[in-house]
Amino acid sequence: MLHVVFHPYHEDWLLASAYTIPDDFKNHDNYQKFEQLFVSFDRGENWTKIFDYVHLYDWGNDKEIKNSLIPLNRIILIYNKSLSNEKREYQCIYSDDFFKSHLIIADNISILQYEYPYLIYHNLRDSIS
Repeated sequence: MLHVVFHPYHEDWLLASAYTIPDDFKNHDNYQKFEQLFVSFDRGENWTKIFDYVHLYDWGNDKEIKNSLIPLNRIILIYNKSLSNEKREYQCIYSDDFFKSHLIIADNISILQYEYPYLIYHNLRDSIS
């Protein structure tokens, strides 16, 4: 796992990312490495993949900024929606059901900085003349 994020209230819940690994490197000439997002509800004993091409991710709640209107299982992430390493088209989304469904926060963005709870980005669509 590359980066593990502990849930601020549920000590058994974890988010973590890992790169894809092909079974046999020799037979994967066009192999593209990308990050996948996983969730665990038992301190990392079992993991479930919930998203691909992830760039940044975090729980949607924080102990210092508790908001009772935000569900405790909210996850916010930025991913490459082109699903390719060749083209980078980032989208910021969130989910309250571990990405069975999701809503878009910002589309076609260039990430400038992320410091919870703030995401500073530039909308690429707005900059095209």
